[in-house]
Amino acid sequence: MEFHSGITVYIESAAFFAWPILNQLRSWVHQYCPEVTETVKWKYPHFEYKGRILCHMAAFNQHCTFGFWLETVMKDPHGIMEHSEAKSSMGNLGRITSLDDLPSEIEIRDLIREAMALIDAGAKPEKKKTLPVTELETPADLMQELKLVPAAFQFYEELGVIL
Repeated sequence: MEFHSGITVYIESAAFFAWPILNQLRSWVHQYCPEVTETVKWKYPHFEYKGRILCHMAAFNQHCTFGFWLETVMKDPHGIMEHSEAKSSMGNLGRITSLDDLPSEIEIRDLIREAMALIDAGAKPEKKKTLPVTELETPADLMQELKLVPAAFQFYEELGVIL
């Protein structure tokens, strides 16, 4: 097991409650993906397999998160992953506040193995769905006020708003 010093510092700098959670997750990732390498991306610990992001974790003031890069294409045989960004707070396991909130070791093992198999198969994450562009008419009173301040009107036009 080769640990990245930046991740060790990250864990030690986290709130005390997070230490056992982050260390347990880290241990499981190394146990079930011996080829994993650690890195820090976007200020958070990430684990890579064959040069691609396998999973990531983070600690906040009152909770931790853990997620898989390929979550959009994972089957999740145990049904434990949250796929809504609003619910998951950056991770697929929801808000983790204690070791009791973690899924079982077998569930984590299966998810790690599934993510590894997807990387081996060359899978890519599905693109997030975007909402369709809806054309809105600018209210006449707003246009009147914007035209009174040329800089505001110019800024409004530069936003690409349909006039």
